[in-house]
Amino acid sequence: MDPKLLRVAQSGSVNALYSLLQKDPCILQNVDVLPFIHTPLHEASSTGKIDLAMELMILKPSFAKKLNEDGLTPLHLAVENHQAELALELVKFDPSLVRIRGRGGMTPLHLVAKEGDVELLTEFILVCPESITDATLNGETALHIAVISDRYEELKVLRGWMQRMRKGDASTTEIQVLNKRDRKGNTALHLAAYNNNHQAVKQLLKCMSLNRNIQNKRGMTALDALRANGPQMNTETESIIKTSGGNIALREWHVIGVACQMEHGTLF
Repeated sequence: MDPKLLRVAQSGSVNALYSLLQKDPCILQNVDVLPFIHTPLHEASSTGKIDLAMELMILKPSFAKKLNEDGLTPLHLAVENHQAELALELVKFDPSLVRIRGRGGMTPLHLVAKEGDVELLTEFILVCPESITDATLNGETALHIAVISDRYEELKVLRGWMQRMRKGDASTTEIQVLNKRDRKGNTALHLAAYNNNHQAVKQLLKCMSLNRNIQNKRGMTALDALRANGPQMNTETESIIKTSGGNIALREWHVIGVACQMEHGTLF
């Protein structure tokens, strides 16, 4: 980025931006021709310069969908740097920004589920409900990521939204979100069970359309995954999975073998 433009972006001054444009009318266009670049909107978004960011959205809306050299959009950076107010303004201007896939296929919604922000997560889903079906290159939805990141409150928001979705389109909720399997065949329930996470398992089991017995690529159900924790397994979690209809698919000796693999870091 031109050093003069960078200084303007860091200052957050709209007046300074227009002064620069008077001297060099093509300066923003020169940035836009590059396929991957840290634009002034990226800089303003990462530092919370709301007035300048929104002015740039009007002048160059294409900046909002451009990836920088790290594979991130301005909205990704706003989320990553906890600039929630600015992030909300960006998605009000263009709700589709919630679904732009950056590095690893991660969308801003995925990033919110990872970083944690209940209000922002709720707003993202409200302005762009379809984003809940998006998956990363590893096949992980926001539901998977909330479980992996131990974001319990965000998981509750996602579960509540899926219940609302089911009233309109059950197949979308069940296949594309709730029972979606990642590249290793794991559903969110598998991951919660692997992590011995009682709260997450309990939340997921509240979804009536959740398939308790999907097998991952190792032929393991969620109950198998839980039992792979060996002596550290939460017996309460085992009880609620079994009570809700969860079964094992593997013989006990195999599960013990998997537990050993987990201990030595070879399972994942």
